[in-house]
Amino acid sequence: MPWDPPEIDTDEDSVTDRILDGLAVRLPGWEPVEGAPEVALAEELGREIALLNQTTITVLEQAVAGLGETAFGFPAYLGVNAEIPVTLTVTGAGAVVPQGFTVIGINDDGAEVAFELLEDVTSVGSTVDVTMTATKAGDAGNTVPAGTLTIVVSTATVISAEATAPSTGGADAEVLGDYLSRLVDYFATLRPGGVRAADLAALARSVPGVHRALGVDLYDPADPGTPAERTATVFPIDDAGAPVSSAVATQVQAVLEASREVNFVIHVEEPTYTVIDVVYDAVAEPGADPAVVATAIESAIADWLSAWGTTADDETAWEPVTTVRLLQLARIAGSAPGVAYLASITINGSAADFELPGVAPLPASLTDPVAPSTITGTVS
Repeated sequence: MPWDPPEIDTDEDSVTDRILDGLAVRLPGWEPVEGAPEVALAEELGREIALLNQTTITVLEQAVAGLGETAFGFPAYLGVNAEIPVTLTVTGAGAVVPQGFTVIGINDDGAEVAFELLEDVTSVGSTVDVTMTATKAGDAGNTVPAGTLTIVVSTATVISAEATAPSTGGADAEVLGDYLSRLVDYFATLRPGGVRAADLAALARSVPGVHRALGVDLYDPADPGTPAERTATVFPIDDAGAPVSSAVATQVQAVLEASREVNFVIHVEEPTYTVIDVVYDAVAEPGADPAVVATAIESAIADWLSAWGTTADDETAWEPVTTVRLLQLARIAGSAPGVAYLASITINGSAADFELPGVAPLPASLTDPVAPSTITGTVS
């Protein structure tokens, strides 16, 4: 569940308008005139009050975050430094490459990334393989490609530095709003009474890397046809709708195990993905470019499928929707900009609703490397 900041107006124009409206109510017949002293004063008050309101929201959010970290031991995600494997050519066996030795590479965005050696290394030959760590945490440390790196800290022992693979593993520090959303999910599980699958899903979303999660009560993946008492299964996915990495899934399992009731069995599994092949035939409005209209239709359908099971007010929600409805699909496609009307549309070759299998069903992504969903059609 996303964090909702306090409803305090931070727009200076809106605050100023309310002040001017208040003056008009209290002074019958008065109208604001640009440049008049009272209008200028109202504008200045609007700026100051809006700034004060923004500061108030920031202080409140920081106070809630401080409560989460100190009173509940729920830390913010501080970011990770990327690493890169490097082969150093040195002057010979026994050469010592000192701690703090630094090189620079260029990432995919064209920005320089500095990597340093965290401890002394002694070579046993003319080359030595090391792992170097980005000097700053963050995603920017990733995507420095394999190849020659620039030495920026001179040493008499190192002749050259060559990355043997791209840099990986860097992650940005969590922004305050994201942390507060995770904290809301965590707080939602701290209720008296038994553990529900919905509580477990909310707790799973508190793990960095989990964007959505679905909890299913009484479900044992080893015996799916038989309701299992004191058993629940959680299905976490990332922000692309794909299964979370094995490392994240392991962390989710650990978090859930730490909070479960005694004798309560919890499983962490991947959703069931099903290929959805949409084929349409549309007619464009007069003057509309058919190619542009086709792109709009496909984008609208892709957005609809990628947000499967979410709600209008919460993109992290996941309701187990199992039916891909033809008329709803037609509405989505027909509402795309430039569409005059749809001549036809099918789901997996049929002009009918389609049922998704599985207890945690999702349409396969259009970018799935193995079995992607597809959207094809013509616009005339």
